Amino acid sequence: MTESKETGVLIGLLGRPGSGKTTAGEAIAGLDEVALLRVGGLLAEEVERGSPAGREIARTPEGGLAPTGPVLQVVERCANESVAPVVVLDGFPRTRDQAEAIGGLERATGRRFASLIVLALPRSVAERRLNGRRVCAGCGRVYNIHSDPPPPDACADCAGGLERRDDDRPEVVSRRQDRYERDTKPVVHWFADDSPERLRCVRASGSPDVVGSRLRQALDGAVTTRGPGASTSEN
Repeated sequence: MTESKETGVLIGLLGRPGSGKTTAGEAIAGLDEVALLRVGGLLAEEVERGSPAGREIARTPEGGLAPTGPVLQVVERCANESVAPVVVLDGFPRTRDQAEAIGGLERATGRRFASLIVLALPRSVAERRLNGRRVCAGCGRVYNIHSDPPPPDACADCAGGLERRDDDRPEVVSRRQDRYERDTKPVVHWFADDSPERLRCVRASGSPDVVGSRLRQALDGAVTTRGPGASTSEN
């Protein structure tokens, strides 16, 4: 995957909770010439460091999204620090304001924002995935009572007890889906209307290996296609 570049390209990566975005991201994290920046983790590190941007992010109300200004500062700095030709921004842009600021981000980094890749999954399927997830308290193995059921009483690997994470409780799952619909899905609609040539949707149904393969194909197409005429990928 080679990009004839000034300094390279930026790729946005979004997906609703339960789409498997974190797991799918691992399929591209080890690719040559690609840097995967998990924006949520970078913002958390900024808060822990107590930087000016981190202090502003820390004031975000519970359940809200971080302000656009400090998010852009962190993304810009990390993209500029990366020497990889292709920088994938996992979790960016999450709001319409962030999407509308992409032009400034391109100028500040010297990188072309080549595409927004969206892992597409119906809400009902995502909620079923999350509601069925169970985690071993001993070794951390993840099961799903629907697609990968654990033994009746304990983990098959270490006999540890199985737990449901707080984030996987039905009421929390529903709130997270609501936030995605309210704050992030409009970003996808904005790209569809304003920059359809940069929008690529990847079906997130199937095994992690299958979804990872689809994501790699979409990424390769996004990097090698320049300008208008790029088609939406629905593999």
